[in-house]
Amino acid sequence: MRMRNKPWADDFLKDHPNIVDVDLNHQYKMAEWFDKDQPIHIEAGTGMGRFITETAKQNPNINYVAIEKDKNVMVRVLEKVKEMELNNIKLINQDAKLLTEYFVENEVSRIYLNFSDPWPKTRHAKRRLTFSSFLEIYQHILNKDGQIHFKTDNQGLFEYSLAASSTHL
Repeated sequence: MRMRNKPWADDFLKDHPNIVDVDLNHQYKMAEWFDKDQPIHIEAGTGMGRFITETAKQNPNINYVAIEKDKNVMVRVLEKVKEMELNNIKLINQDAKLLTEYFVENEVSRIYLNFSDPWPKTRHAKRRLTFSSFLEIYQHILNKDGQIHFKTDNQGLFEYSLAASSTHL
């Protein structure tokens, strides 16, 4: 998904440190960042934030973390969080490769991968959120009963992800 560049996006995100982390300020302290000690669910590649904000609204007994590397997209998610007055959601404006820089081992209960970019070219496979390096990250931060919820409408990504998950999980 491409959005028009917002030159003010960095400043806007940094103006909301109680909701958004842009530079590892909450490294290994994610649980402390929330008001309540509750299970943590992550959505990697949040996009416009519809899923994560609606889910957070419906489940106030769970803490949610949205991770998205595109600052222009993250602005939209922040606007939704503020508009809906959600206090059980935090945003990380970073690449999902950095999840282990934020979460300690066994800290996360669930990871959502919703309609991720399929990166259809073989040479781009390492960018897929179901590539082996990402699966190893998820395995590290997920607790013993943790789950990955994966949705896609791309047959190639689905087949690739099935094969990758059976090998690495």
